[in-house]
Amino acid sequence: MNPTPLDIMKFLLKSFFSVVLLLSAITHTFAEDEIPLVLEGAVWKYLDDGNDLGTAWRESDYDDSSWESGASGLGFGNKGIVTTLDRGPSSSRNVTFYFRKEFNVTTAQLNSLEGDDPFYQILVGIVRDDGAVIYINGDELYRENMPAGNIKWSTLASSSAGGTSETKFYDSSPEGTGKLVSGRNVVAVELHQSSPGSSDAGFNMWMSAFNVAPGYGMFHPPQSIRFENAGEGSTFFTPNFIDNDDLGWASRDRNGVGGGVIGGIANFDWLTGLPLADTGLGFAEGRCFAISNDHHEVYSQVPGDETLKYRVDLRNYVDVIVSFDVRTYDGGWPEAGLREGNGFEANQDYIKFNSHTSVDGDKYTRKEELNITGGGGAAEKVTDMLVAENQVKKALVPTEDIGNDWVQFDYDDSAWLDVEKTNEDGTVVRGGVGFARSGTREDPFDPFIALDLEEQMYRTSATVYLRIPFTVEDKSQFKSLVLGARTDDGFVAWLNGEKVIVFKGPEEPLWNSEATASNSDSIAQTMKDYSLNEYLEKLIIGQNILAIQALNKGISGSDFLFSCQLEGVTDQLAPRNNPPITLNDLNRGINGSFYRYFFPVPDEANSYTFSYEAKCNENTESIFFDNFEIDGTPLTVDSYPSWIKLETPYQLDEKGLPFEDPDGDGISNYLEYAFGGNPEVPTIQSELGTPLMPQARIVEESGLRWFELSWRQANDATSGTLNSPIGGFVVRDIKYIPQISFNLENWGDATGADTFVQIGDPEINDDGTVTITARYINPIDTREITFGRVKIESYKVIIR
Repeated sequence: MNPTPLDIMKFLLKSFFSVVLLLSAITHTFAEDEIPLVLEGAVWKYLDDGNDLGTAWRESDYDDSSWESGASGLGFGNKGIVTTLDRGPSSSRNVTFYFRKEFNVTTAQLNSLEGDDPFYQILVGIVRDDGAVIYINGDELYRENMPAGNIKWSTLASSSAGGTSETKFYDSSPEGTGKLVSGRNVVAVELHQSSPGSSDAGFNMWMSAFNVAPGYGMFHPPQSIRFENAGEGSTFFTPNFIDNDDLGWASRDRNGVGGGVIGGIANFDWLTGLPLADTGLGFAEGRCFAISNDHHEVYSQVPGDETLKYRVDLRNYVDVIVSFDVRTYDGGWPEAGLREGNGFEANQDYIKFNSHTSVDGDKYTRKEELNITGGGGAAEKVTDMLVAENQVKKALVPTEDIGNDWVQFDYDDSAWLDVEKTNEDGTVVRGGVGFARSGTREDPFDPFIALDLEEQMYRTSATVYLRIPFTVEDKSQFKSLVLGARTDDGFVAWLNGEKVIVFKGPEEPLWNSEATASNSDSIAQTMKDYSLNEYLEKLIIGQNILAIQALNKGISGSDFLFSCQLEGVTDQLAPRNNPPITLNDLNRGINGSFYRYFFPVPDEANSYTFSYEAKCNENTESIFFDNFEIDGTPLTVDSYPSWIKLETPYQLDEKGLPFEDPDGDGISNYLEYAFGGNPEVPTIQSELGTPLMPQARIVEESGLRWFELSWRQANDATSGTLNSPIGGFVVRDIKYIPQISFNLENWGDATGADTFVQIGDPEINDDGTVTITARYINPIDTREITFGRVKIESYKVIIR
């Protein structure tokens, strides 16, 4: 976030040099009791001679005494390189570089990480141009931009880093439980190029460890976990045949590695983002928590099953409600040799959801909220056919560029060809376009071709334009929109002038473009569904136009086919009980629907967590759990949302947003909360008449000049100190971190060497705040200009 003049307060202190205070609100994620393990810019042992060391070099007892040492960043051809690595001879460039570093973990530190709850995480930030794998004491911790499976010296990175990604720190927080030992530890990293001839390489890294402290929980309502690509409550799920990549299963024992070939056909990715990485809530790496493909999945964090990783502190809340979506799919993949889904079976397929509540933060009581099994028969997809395969349509094989107006509704296509043919009995048949150079024998494409385009396209053009008008009378009934297509080889589609899908074609097609890849004939003649759900609102009551640019793979292809249909899927699907009593009540065939469940939490509960279990027994079945929320009525302020609810007239989704500034005083809501301001009163002064925002000053002592920052924070329970690993005060759900810079580019704070120390006790103010004063540990006599700021961070434990 780049601070604006309204978000930044500057102070110019006139002395023999100037001091400028910058205040910015930056949202990051850190945790209490974080233990630094490796600092950015540290010295590493490295090997850059191009030798393949196999796997022994990863172990902590490997002898690296002959390796060279150098400070990071290490590499060549990039910004920020301190130690230059050897690329190797031009005839045989190095593709892999090895790094090792020792670090020490004291017994006390390890005990603080493991404690009563042995689960802890390693927090990593790594510069990797292009890809890297990290090991601790011989065990893999994390890989960044590297393919799955065994990594060899010759393995190339998944993609090339370019631009800012060459020097960017990529953050992650893999589980570290059991990785660290008391005393000497070794972190080993192998850096891989994306190609042998790569012109640059770069490596730098920092690493720390932290534990989720026991107690009532690190979170406060409202909590909301929504997985990327899993959609909101109105989103429907359909298989995505565009990305031929991992149908997969979400089983924790497979760590998200999707499995194999189904029926001899390439795997299929899902719009929901399957397969998942790792396990459980927050472990899906931005994707929907789900199970599929004949697997049994349990997510449980109740003592006795798994450590408590995600708990919500409810001590200051009443009227708490938990809600989530459940979605199912049982549609089959005929092209992969799997029959159409026959529904979820009773006593074999099921979903279970349990709430676990605690009064003392120790003993938890389990309550089964949901237990639904199969049975009741399979669902059927009920649709309104907006465009049938035999719809009236026009076609043009372009011989020159006619621009892009042809995708609009009002374009004049009267001179184009009618997509139809006349049978021997005089009947007119409509359908698709294409050709098949199969001589006199019948070709599998023939039944779908109403307009033969061999003369216009073979060895002449790989593109044909299609325009298909259709009418919509009532679009409010549609819950999803599905384009079905038989295509050899690719196509681009527009709905009322807006591009809605590209399949095996260029993103910006030209009039003479061709398909980017072939589509096998066996798949091409099968009607494949493509979700257009996000374009439902593009439908118009009345006349609409579907425009298609169908593409062949080259002008000399021996055959070509395109035929399509467009369906609006309604909510009138059976069987359907409300609320659902079986998994089949949730199933919508190829358009997996959802149901949102709501469950109250007893007011006497002071801590909350949950467990979730699901099982599918067939390859065609999947069950999705998503959009988990917990919210309640706060009794006192313990977080930013509760402050908005209790002390302001605003709503969280309106003027209560953190970076809103309703009173226009240049101080956002979040900073008003952090520094004890009033979001309804336009002033930069506190109620006591003192400056609301942090202040900077120069103090002279014993002939030395010192830089100090002071700021206001809530007079509430505080964890963390300026010289603790987290480098700041944690109050409620935010953290205050003083920082210093001498160039406005590099900022130091207590998480590194540029430490601040607190001066004296907090000054108690009469408005419910205290004032903290912190001093930079080094005198600044030699500095001509110094910059300081207080960084305000959202304090949140990372769970992956």
